[in-house]
Amino acid sequence: MQPDLKVQCARKNAGPGHLMQTDVAIIGGGPAGLSAATVLASYGAKVVVVDEQAHIGGRLLGQLYQKRNGTWWIGRHIAHDLEQQATNSSVQFLTETSVWGVFPQWTLRLYSPSRVVPETIQASCVLICTGAAQVPIPIAGWTLPGVMGVGAAQMLVNAYHVRPGKRALVIGVDLLGLTIARELQLGGVDIAGIVLPDKSLVSRTSDSPLAAMKFLGQLSDWAPTWMMRRIAYGLRHPFWASQAARLFPHGGIKIWDMPLLFRQAATAILGEQQVEGVTVVDVQTNGDPIPGSEHVMAVDTVFLSGGLYPLAELPAAMGCRLAFIPELGGQVPLYGPWGETTLESVFVAGSVTGIEGAQVAMEQGILAGIGIARHLGLIDQDDAEAQRQKAHEKIWLARSSAEVQFLASIQTGRNLMKTLWQNAKAATTVSDT
Repeated sequence: MQPDLKVQCARKNAGPGHLMQTDVAIIGGGPAGLSAATVLASYGAKVVVVDEQAHIGGRLLGQLYQKRNGTWWIGRHIAHDLEQQATNSSVQFLTETSVWGVFPQWTLRLYSPSRVVPETIQASCVLICTGAAQVPIPIAGWTLPGVMGVGAAQMLVNAYHVRPGKRALVIGVDLLGLTIARELQLGGVDIAGIVLPDKSLVSRTSDSPLAAMKFLGQLSDWAPTWMMRRIAYGLRHPFWASQAARLFPHGGIKIWDMPLLFRQAATAILGEQQVEGVTVVDVQTNGDPIPGSEHVMAVDTVFLSGGLYPLAELPAAMGCRLAFIPELGGQVPLYGPWGETTLESVFVAGSVTGIEGAQVAMEQGILAGIGIARHLGLIDQDDAEAQRQKAHEKIWLARSSAEVQFLASIQTGRNLMKTLWQNAKAATTVSDT
């Protein structure tokens, strides 16, 4: 959508209706949005958070895992605390509300089935915290009842206490699938195994035993014993990864009593009215199927785990400049040291800028809150700069100590983003002169 067309749309669509005026509209009530809201409210900004879900917290609501030090990360408790802090700071929440359009400068058009929210928000600044979505794994039978993404299964078990199935197979080898499979197991689901996906141009998950071995090498710190950590660390070397892929047993190995079947790939999901089983084939080290090795695993549920990508559609539709950075998960909006985008008064934070965990997202939200407060003149420039430096240090610390690291080259991606932003600003300065 071209800028002049967006202005025409604004004049056409931003007409009369119930209007709410605010300093900052935050789109997305996850860890980044909640942290930013509290910071902004502390500086005296009027803040409204819009979220399409019934409960505030985003993906935090479904997170439950044991950290390396033995303590538990209980996402819904973290979400409750963040929401309470924001509420105590007079932040307003609009739940079950979708933002279907954002027009200059800045008019948000809303929709809610309850129709009790305003139709329009007029905001001086917009902070986009739309997070990430799952990459699908197309496979025959994937529309059957009983097939779902691992993220949906995580929410069912941890947020709504509903067991999605009795015996399940996870298709896709990545950190998200492995950690959520463990959570589902704790929730009473019998995990029949974790298998490779059939080779696909769409899936971003490991699709060969060799790729799976490299993935295990990234998880060396998670291994339960010193010996297993040493073995897993060795898989980071290409030679040992290739040897491990060649020698990996077709029957798999178990971790947390879950079979890792990295020499098997799913080719079809079977069933008439619901999932009844999955056709699985043995594969060579490069992922090619071994003829005649097909067999059926009896399960009633299938969880697809194809990885995550940043939900950057909204900043793209608004006109923010984007860049494709695989190390960050795909298309992401260009952003600067304050979380600012190439559009005036539009900021971003959280996984929309690159796939990372909730702790990093919270620190990014704080940074964006400081940046917006500075932009609105609510904070002294020198104080803002000091706060920005502290925020960047906390982001780096959260990233380096993260229990869950979804992308192995995330820091490389962040460095590339910094370079692209500097180049974009330099080009803008030259064109202005």
